[in-house]
Amino acid sequence: MVGADKTHFHRCVGFRWFVFALLTSGRLAMDAAETRPVAGLRLSFHAQEHAIALVDSEIVPNLALYVPQGELFSPFSPAGPFVAEWTGYLTVPFRDDFRFRAMTSGKFFMELNGERVLELEGSQDWSEASEETRLRKGSNTLQIVFQSSRTEDAVLRVEWSSPDFLFEPISPEQLQCDVDDEVRRFDELRAGRTLFLNYRCAHCHAKPSGETSTALSAAAPDLSGIGSRRHVEWLRKWILNPRALREDARMPVVFRGDGALAQIGAVVAYLSSLKEEGEGEDFSSSVPHGGDAKAGGLIFEKLHCGRCHYLDSSNSDDRERLFLGGVSRKFSFRSLVRFLKNPGEHYPRTRMPQFGFSDAEAIDLAEHLFQGKQRRLIVSEIRNEALVDSGRRLLVRHGCVRCHGVTSPDEAGIALGVVSISDVGGGCLADEIPVASPAPDYRLSPDERRVLRAFSGQALAALDRRVAREAAHRYQRQLRCAACHGEVERGPALDLLGAKLKPEWMHDFLAGDVEGKPRPWLEARMPAFPAYAKELTVGMSHAHGYAGKTPAGRAIDREAADLGRQMVSPVDGFSCVSCHGVGQLKPTEVFESEGINLVYSGARLQKEYYWHWLLKPLRIDETTKMPVYFDEEGNSPLYDVYDGDTEKQLNAIWEYLRLGSEMIPPPLE
Repeated sequence: MVGADKTHFHRCVGFRWFVFALLTSGRLAMDAAETRPVAGLRLSFHAQEHAIALVDSEIVPNLALYVPQGELFSPFSPAGPFVAEWTGYLTVPFRDDFRFRAMTSGKFFMELNGERVLELEGSQDWSEASEETRLRKGSNTLQIVFQSSRTEDAVLRVEWSSPDFLFEPISPEQLQCDVDDEVRRFDELRAGRTLFLNYRCAHCHAKPSGETSTALSAAAPDLSGIGSRRHVEWLRKWILNPRALREDARMPVVFRGDGALAQIGAVVAYLSSLKEEGEGEDFSSSVPHGGDAKAGGLIFEKLHCGRCHYLDSSNSDDRERLFLGGVSRKFSFRSLVRFLKNPGEHYPRTRMPQFGFSDAEAIDLAEHLFQGKQRRLIVSEIRNEALVDSGRRLLVRHGCVRCHGVTSPDEAGIALGVVSISDVGGGCLADEIPVASPAPDYRLSPDERRVLRAFSGQALAALDRRVAREAAHRYQRQLRCAACHGEVERGPALDLLGAKLKPEWMHDFLAGDVEGKPRPWLEARMPAFPAYAKELTVGMSHAHGYAGKTPAGRAIDREAADLGRQMVSPVDGFSCVSCHGVGQLKPTEVFESEGINLVYSGARLQKEYYWHWLLKPLRIDETTKMPVYFDEEGNSPLYDVYDGDTEKQLNAIWEYLRLGSEMIPPPLE
């Protein structure tokens, strides 16, 4: 970088960023020789005040980012201005010429194969297209550096085009990168943070400063009324060894040694005494259920329950899914029906979603899950008040109430004190936990202990730092979203949704607050995750370069909307109503696949996604039945509307869609 180019670079991005870019140049070539490329790009963050110091590094699937001004960009750094760098390879199937453009609020440059192709400073709209850049077949080295503004939200989205397609986001399938030691180090810290939160370590441990940190750690299931919901024998086995019943259990073994069985018996006596008002015992095979197991089996299949669960014990080696063969030993029939209808009633952060089952559906599904198993009739024993009181005290003394909600009159006087995290190699992280140790035994694997030690020893400050993008990614893994999205019929690819759906509609849909189904003809249904809806929505939007709230729009252009109404008509229009309904108007000529009612489109879709979809639907979904109306250059066949101006035509249809429930169906003849 010499002469005029160097002077221009200093003027655009400042000295610190110049030094940062200089030091990072050439890293791509060194890393490439060390590892084999993986899918995605390497995203590294640096705080602007200390541009040389790397504060985070991870693999991401796309070229987009949104960080609200003043909010965190990484859990491993305080909030503030930052520099983000994406590095990797852009792979193309054959040599061709490409153009690039970006929307950014900060300072930005993009290099391909060492050549600067785009450089911008602060724009809230799409930049002019770059000059054509010739990319070679296969991998092309890519580097993008972005410096956030100190006064605005950090926004970056990048698109490309070629002679074969119009501007669109770069597909994740065409991005690769190398994994270096820094990525691995932060992956371990991130994994340790996730385990620290999942195992609720902060409920018992304080930071070395003595400060407790439970902001992001969810409470465990509420034990109030547990005696009416769980079988006594199941409670006993669960407390004895949770992972014997469930491979991924987060509950530790608390009671060990010679007196363990007696202590567990006392705790179970206390828990079984916690009854819900009006709920009697029904753990008996003699209780009539009235369900249809065959109908329940069809529900299990139609809703793809098998993506997360299995009933056949011959699949016991499948560690990704949860075995349901023991539900009749865990639940009473009535409590299982109640759980299926409202999984989060006693545990809002449950990973089991809400499917909105009717009473009949829940009963039929419960009958299928019970599989005709005989359940032993439990004969109520005479209540031993001394044993119950002993169990209550044990539950408090061993710290169980720190995670579980349960009524306990004098727990404050007995509760175990908060333990400081000082010895990351001892306590519950020890390789071997002595039987006499008061530390709970989570039966951690060597890898789990290693990443927890790394996080506890280096990065505890990250516990209270909530980053929506990171949280959404973590919850998507925990909730197994990818088990269905992109895998089952009509399950949209997960990596598109943050750029496709408006956050308000996505939130209501994930929370279960959208009445009906967008595609009512599909047997499958999208379940709701009320406790996770907000974080998933905001994080997925941020990961695609969008705010977690749609900016206030201008008033609807009624004149344009009238023309849009005409263009969706079969009369001198695109005949969208052949496949799509408009309010009460049903599709007129559905042959294979009905489209979503257009009344919902304006509220559902991001405008940019709508734009890409109408121009090139097959570029987004190669299996779609949506016809292609515009040619390779985006020209419209409707020459009589706006003189064939595609941009004005698409905008008019959008204005019509914005009317939502006020839409008047178009003329049909």
